Amino acid sequence: MLRSRLFLRIFGWFWVALAGMLATLLLMFLALDAEMVSTKWTPATGNHLLKPYADEALRRYVNEGSAGLQDYIHSHQAASPGRIYVFDSSGRELTGQSASARVRAMAAASSDPKQMDLRLSMREGVLSSAAIGPDSKKYAIVVEMERRPHIVPAFGLGAIWAAVLALVVVALLCLVIAKQLAAPLLQVTLATRRLAGGDLSARALDAKMAKRQDEFAALARDFDNMAARIETLVHVQERLLWDISHELRSPLTRLSLALGMARRKAGSDAKSALDRIERETEQLNSLIEQLLTLARIKGGAGPPMNEIVDLAKVVSEVALDADFEARARNRLVSLATADVCETVGSRDLLKSAIENVVRNGIRHTTEGTEVSINLAVKEQEQCAVISIRDHGPGVPDSALRHLFDTFYRVPETGEKEGSGLGLAITQQAIAAHSGWVKAENASGGGLLVQLGVPLCPVNSASVTSPESS
Repeated sequence: MLRSRLFLRIFGWFWVALAGMLATLLLMFLALDAEMVSTKWTPATGNHLLKPYADEALRRYVNEGSAGLQDYIHSHQAASPGRIYVFDSSGRELTGQSASARVRAMAAASSDPKQMDLRLSMREGVLSSAAIGPDSKKYAIVVEMERRPHIVPAFGLGAIWAAVLALVVVALLCLVIAKQLAAPLLQVTLATRRLAGGDLSARALDAKMAKRQDEFAALARDFDNMAARIETLVHVQERLLWDISHELRSPLTRLSLALGMARRKAGSDAKSALDRIERETEQLNSLIEQLLTLARIKGGAGPPMNEIVDLAKVVSEVALDADFEARARNRLVSLATADVCETVGSRDLLKSAIENVVRNGIRHTTEGTEVSINLAVKEQEQCAVISIRDHGPGVPDSALRHLFDTFYRVPETGEKEGSGLGLAITQQAIAAHSGWVKAENASGGGLLVQLGVPLCPVNSASVTSPESS
């Protein structure tokens, strides 16, 4: 869509500019009555266009004087739209008519009886030639004809076809120029979309654009520098998370062992403090495990993705386990529907992704309400959609697009429970299955999270989210 919009807009503006230029030229021709054709030629078969008028007009003038000439001119002009002027060698008009400057100039320029002078403007056509009268004196005959202000009679069909060919050539040139302008912008835009979609290797500068020395190439180079910097920062962050998480495992293991030894040696007075240390240690262990899981998925070191997974069975297990946990908090988890379907990937990874969303719903749904789970097959999209809805307060619309970001917590809730990693792991796990995630506030209150994964067999193309279809 971008290509056609941008390309057609550039292509259209070229034609608007061309049409404006042609319209301006036409108006100038009409306003100034400028000459479009001015030529002199010698007919090969003789001057048969003006000679009949010249012979008769000059004969009447020599034999009958100005009165005879005027009678001939008046009788001829009554039957023809043309106007005939006769000039003597001194430039005096002999018919008694008022001649325009163009007519007088053409009469003065006529010197060869065999040669004809033609000048065409938008409003009139003027034809002139010299003539020798019966008295052997030299005269000039000028015929002026008014014409309609259009181009076809002036140039003929041959010129019209030439103009059509010229327009075709101009159209091809505009096509090439528009393509040259649109292609680099499209290339940068597609690279930007890939980068925004998580492909950190996306680059805009290829071998062809690298040869350019214009602003488009500079834009592509700046984009590539930015993308490379972002890729480096993300990899450094991921490596840092991995290293920190990995390095903390050993101290925590030793801390757990020391805690066990402390319990055996300490008295009853230290029990509450040791219990608190144990809870914090378990929470820290869980956080580190989540960080390692997230780092493995992002780094491509997750579990094998070639297992056929029964989604209905996985969802049923998650619902059963989560309901047991929810009842302890005076909440419920129910499985509304579960269509039979399968996908290819990692069973453990998919189960973890679904559990994270369900547990998040348990924390936020109002006490005495339930978290409902629904598994439906979308035949048209060739995917299975797992919908999980709670009945809590929901989240602000501005926070919906950040729910799956690493360490993100909704500021307005002031929530202290949770690490901000569960939904991030869900998003990465579903993305590893070529799926999509979507969150929205449900009608009637609560948050609705949908997870889409492709069905077996997995298509080569990724599943498309309903938002982008």
